Amino acid sequence: MPENRLNQFDDNRYINRTFLAKWETEPEFMDMLYNKYHLVIWRHPDFGNLNGYVGIKRIHPYFGRGMHHKSIQALEAHGGITFASKAVGSGFKKGFWYFGFDTAHAWDFMPLMQKHLAELPKEASELMEEMNGMFKELLGENSFQSINKKENYKDINYVAEQVQGLYQQLLKAQSLHPNYKLNHKREYRQAHKEKVRMKRKFNYQS
Repeated sequence: MPENRLNQFDDNRYINRTFLAKWETEPEFMDMLYNKYHLVIWRHPDFGNLNGYVGIKRIHPYFGRGMHHKSIQALEAHGGITFASKAVGSGFKKGFWYFGFDTAHAWDFMPLMQKHLAELPKEASELMEEMNGMFKELLGENSFQSINKKENYKDINYVAEQVQGLYQQLLKAQSLHPNYKLNHKREYRQAHKEKVRMKRKFNYQS
């Protein structure tokens, strides 16, 4: 019997079959160390979507670069690179610098979003209604929910392909700098610059 099928008998002894959604049967975390790279797929605990990451070591010329660096912006992944930092939690490894992407962009389906929307307070619900009106006016859609459809969920096979593609791009970038040598001062400057940029960003938003 397939794992994603639940059988239940109704009052007339007929079988009611319910198929679980992909996100209910997929793993929450997967990783692989390959050729001194760390490839990761991680499910966001709040929204249920999958994120993908590739970690690089200090021997890579992109180590320590922020996601707004021109070379990092040139990397192709679903929705673009939205993360550049050290280890972010359990399962990630020390000594790696990670570049990552998420699948929580417009028109991506986030499995747990409906749950959060249902729990919104009245004021936030009214704001969502205003946003729905904006979507309808701009896109000709009835609501945010109408474009956030289950068939737009990016499953683990899709995310794995994106992670593989990101790995190939980073591998190629390393091959273009065969004589690259680690420079601790340069690494510190890059990390400090990104730290200052992020601090300014969050101070501005708060």
